[in-house]
Amino acid sequence: MMALSPDLVAPFLAGFAATLAVCIAILMTRRWHGRLSSDSVDGPQKFHLGAVPRIGGLAVYVGWWGAAAMAPVPVRSLMMAVGVATAPALAAGLAEDLFKGGRILLRLCATLVSGFIFCLVTGYAVTRVEIHFLDGVMALMPVALVFTVVSMAWFAQAVNIVDGFHGLAVGTGIVMLAAFAVFASALGDFEMTLFCCAAIGVLAGFLIINFPLGLIFLGDGGAYFLGLVVGAVAVMIPARNPDASPWISVVVIAYPLLEAVFAAARKFGRGHAPWQPDRLHLHMLVYRRLCKRFVRNGGDTRFANPAAGAAMWAWPLASLASVLLLSHTRTSSLIMLGVLAVLYAAVYRFAVNGGPRRPAAARAGHASLKDGADGSS
Repeated sequence: MMALSPDLVAPFLAGFAATLAVCIAILMTRRWHGRLSSDSVDGPQKFHLGAVPRIGGLAVYVGWWGAAAMAPVPVRSLMMAVGVATAPALAAGLAEDLFKGGRILLRLCATLVSGFIFCLVTGYAVTRVEIHFLDGVMALMPVALVFTVVSMAWFAQAVNIVDGFHGLAVGTGIVMLAAFAVFASALGDFEMTLFCCAAIGVLAGFLIINFPLGLIFLGDGGAYFLGLVVGAVAVMIPARNPDASPWISVVVIAYPLLEAVFAAARKFGRGHAPWQPDRLHLHMLVYRRLCKRFVRNGGDTRFANPAAGAAMWAWPLASLASVLLLSHTRTSSLIMLGVLAVLYAAVYRFAVNGGPRRPAAARAGHASLKDGADGSS
């Protein structure tokens, strides 16, 4: 039985142990590197207390290679290819984590390079979207290559956006990979099932240090790495399985995509560039509502940070439930995407307005936040 197979357990445990060990090493040595590696508490989007190392991406990357070393040969080859491909984005993100003030254009270019290397070394790309008049164009390799590279880079940025609270990004990544593991298993693609399970082990080793106490952060490097790994899986499963609808991949990664789309629309609507930071992401609004609730109930607002991260797991869990319960077809996937988008818009509106009874006051509060700046925890 595959659930008990050493091929599954060994890479999971190796990735978990390696990531955990490096996280602990980073924490134990931070007096030597903390001046560079620690995240500042300054800034309107900083929700943690005290200086925290934000180079967790390094631990996750080491864990990735540890898991790859213990994976069966076909899975090891895929993991090594993805590990090589993600290196430029990881390096650019780590440079920002250590030296601060890096240019967003440089990090964007690094994610594009990583997407290109992924296509080059694996041979996988998005060649169909199940839209008749587009599939003929998508079958052209230059078009498929550009589409895949840009999509993966954009998704890496989307995951970086949701990396805002303890456990939020990495927990979302684990749930998305679990959904992909279920999908791959249903298709009989056990190599991709093992790939996803190994990746979950790597992230789990980080999660227990990051959540709920926030002892270490992914940082930009870790968020880009996570986004590219999940994006690679989203590309590979439909590419390896012609009967699989690519729209199921979109359903699985819907939460970061919705956050990125809504953020871009919000900023364009206010005349701002899409990369200009603000404090109006859904997880931030949820955090502020939770803080108010903790204050009213006499609780410690420090717990609002992990509570907000865990609350937002509801979105990827909804995608996982759809993979478990719904048919794996384009129609059901598009319906689910529509449902998730409508729900997201409704929840966002409710969070901004603070409920149906106080829309005017909430709108004033919404306006007062418009000059905030992004950060990451």
